[in-house]
Amino acid sequence: MDNETITSLYTTDEYITKNPDLHEHDSAWKIKKLLPFVDEFIKQFRANHVTLLDVGGGSGIILSELSKYIVGENAKSVRKYCLDLSPGMLEIQKSNNPDVHKIIQANISDSGISDGEVDLTLMIDVLEHVEDPQRVLREIARISDFALFKVPLENTFYYRLMDILTKGNFRKRIIKKIGHINVYDANSLTRLLERDCGEIIKKDYAGVYEYLFRDKDESKFSRAFNFLGYLVYKVCPRIAGKIFNDYLIVLVKCRHS
Repeated sequence: MDNETITSLYTTDEYITKNPDLHEHDSAWKIKKLLPFVDEFIKQFRANHVTLLDVGGGSGIILSELSKYIVGENAKSVRKYCLDLSPGMLEIQKSNNPDVHKIIQANISDSGISDGEVDLTLMIDVLEHVEDPQRVLREIARISDFALFKVPLENTFYYRLMDILTKGNFRKRIIKKIGHINVYDANSLTRLLERDCGEIIKKDYAGVYEYLFRDKDESKFSRAFNFLGYLVYKVCPRIAGKIFNDYLIVLVKCRHS
């Protein structure tokens, strides 16, 4: 897929058509995994007011719940921003965040946001979608003091094997349906964030395996496969992340240029 086709996946709301639940089904699991990183951000961030930008935030549930957590647990006020290429997605995000302060239909690589205007930027399952990750990360470093990333690790033994067995069609299907055009492992992602965004404050594997093998909506193969991943993860998360497909969650203190 060329860049124009990939962009149209979002600007025409084709992504919503292909993924109508907007991944709401696993929002509670994601939020649980993100909260320790939000706690670390709060420790680092001393002001009583937080400007929170959610980039490509899907249904907006994560923005809503994390905002409530910051207000309720930490007695801080939150001003919400939403940024997305998809007009339909922004409408859904607004419906779940009626108190949103600013809605921006733009590419995050050229956000139009002022230098240092944002305190924390959420990049939850976004970096794998963007056309120019380096440019995006430098823009985030310009506009934000901190950034929280959750990124799938797809440069794994399993993904490479499936791509070989399907003669490249496995990867093509992922790109066509969910727009994952960038592929990372833990090392390549860490290097990219350190080089183009800032200092890593906290990072960890998400350990998605237990969630998936307990999910009755998953196929028998998926549940068995992820149970095996869970067993390996309990011994060594790093090895599990090299063999199976996991996520890396990273909190970055941005380096302003």
